[in-house]
Amino acid sequence: MKVGIIAASGKSGSLITDKCLQAGMDVTAFVRHPKKLVKNVPYQKRDIFDISKKDVSDLDILINAIGFPIGDEKKHIDVAQHLVSILNGSQTRLLVVGSAGHLYTDDSRTGKIYDNLGFMRTPSINFEKAYRYLKENAQFPWTFFAPAVNFEYSRPETDDYSLGTDVVLTNQNSESIIGYQDYTTALVNEIKSPKFINSMMTISEN
Repeated sequence: MKVGIIAASGKSGSLITDKCLQAGMDVTAFVRHPKKLVKNVPYQKRDIFDISKKDVSDLDILINAIGFPIGDEKKHIDVAQHLVSILNGSQTRLLVVGSAGHLYTDDSRTGKIYDNLGFMRTPSINFEKAYRYLKENAQFPWTFFAPAVNFEYSRPETDDYSLGTDVVLTNQNSESIIGYQDYTTALVNEIKSPKFINSMMTISEN
């Protein structure tokens, strides 16, 4: 399986690259700074907005793991628009490393996490706009993978988690929490055994 990873040298992207390689996938990295790659994989030196239809034409999967600093979150909307423009009409599946901020707080689907996020409300709304653009305009298979509210890089892998769609999940202590290792494991499992095609998905430890 041919997998392209945008921002493969970042925190999420590096772990995703590693897990995809462990799963025997054929990985190509899309990076601006190849020297930052932690794995020796084929790469294309590209800004995300320079990735072309030709660059992704032979991929089975394209993973968008890019992040932007606070203040630049509107770029997620621009990224969604660009990726839709180069993927529309193809069979390449897009998986997006998303945000928990616009998950619903419960099954009534009347409130969002970002309603109580203060200064982080605007970044979450911009991520939601990117998700909506993808949902409304994509003519290819996609999945938007929102982590738990607490997304912890150094948290040990548990392999004990639940998956859902657009409602926040919590553990037995009512915490919405997941480590990067469990998140990337779930993402690779979703590639191998798709269950959330053209849908949001989310995760939390049990």
